[in-house]
Amino acid sequence: MLHPRRALAPAPGTRPQTSTLRLLPWPPPQGLVMSMELSIPGMMVCHVLLAAVTIAWVSKSTVTAPPPQNGTVMSVVGVLFKDAPTFLFFLSSLLIGQGFGVVFAYQFLLLSDLGDRGMIMGLATLCTCLTEVPVLYYSEHMIKPLGLVMSMELSITLMVGRLLWYSSMTFAWETFIVEWTHGVVFGLAWAAGTSYCRSIAPEGMGATMQGFYTAWMWGIGTGTGCLVGGTVAANWGVPAVFGVFGYANLGCLLLLLMAHAMGVL
Repeated sequence: MLHPRRALAPAPGTRPQTSTLRLLPWPPPQGLVMSMELSIPGMMVCHVLLAAVTIAWVSKSTVTAPPPQNGTVMSVVGVLFKDAPTFLFFLSSLLIGQGFGVVFAYQFLLLSDLGDRGMIMGLATLCTCLTEVPVLYYSEHMIKPLGLVMSMELSITLMVGRLLWYSSMTFAWETFIVEWTHGVVFGLAWAAGTSYCRSIAPEGMGATMQGFYTAWMWGIGTGTGCLVGGTVAANWGVPAVFGVFGYANLGCLLLLLMAHAMGVL
C-alpha cells in the first residue's frame, strides 16, 4: 500500500511531473492549497502581512490611556455568581459554545457519513460565513429592540433547532435547511455577550471581562463540547452527539424562559 504522501516514481524514459503549485515562489491563498506543506507557509505569510498592517495602523493612531483598574482577575471570575441573571447568562453562553464545538468538530464527519465527498462541506462553510457578516454588522439594530435576554433566548433556540436537525438528517444536502442559523446564533450571542459583560464588569475591567467571556464561550465551552462529543460519538455514533447537546441546550432554554416568565431576568 502506498504511503499517502509518497510520490510515485516516474516511468523510465519520462520526465517527472512537478506540481504547478510547487513552482510558485510563495504559496497561493490557503483556500487553493491542497497540501499541508503549502498551507502552513501560506498561513505564516498571511499572519506576517496582517501583523505589519496592524503595526503600521497602530503607529499612526492616537492611543488614550485606559481608565484605572479597580478590580482583579478574580473579581471578574466572581461576577459569574453575582446573581441569578448573570449565572443563567453565562450558563447559556457555555452551552452555545459547546454547541459550536460539536458543530465545528463533527459536522463534516456527519456529512461524510451521509455520502458527501467535499462539495456540500465547502458550500456549508461558505453559507455560515456569508450569514455571519450581515448579522454582525446589524447586530446593534437587532439587539436594541430585542434586548440582551431575548437575544440570547433567540440564539439558543436556533442552536437547539440546528443541533436536533443534524441528529435526524438522512441526506447530506439537508444541512442547508438550518445552515443559515449559524450567522444569527454567532452574531447575536457574540454581540449580546460582549455588551452584557462590558456592563457588569468591575470599573476599569471591561476588556478583561470581555476576554473572560471569550475564553468561557470559545475556550471552555467549545473545548468541553468537543471532548464530551468524542466520547458520545465513540459509543453511540455522530448523530447522537448533536442529539445530546441539542437537548442540553433545550434544557437551558426552558430554564431561561421560566426565569424570564417569573421576572428573574
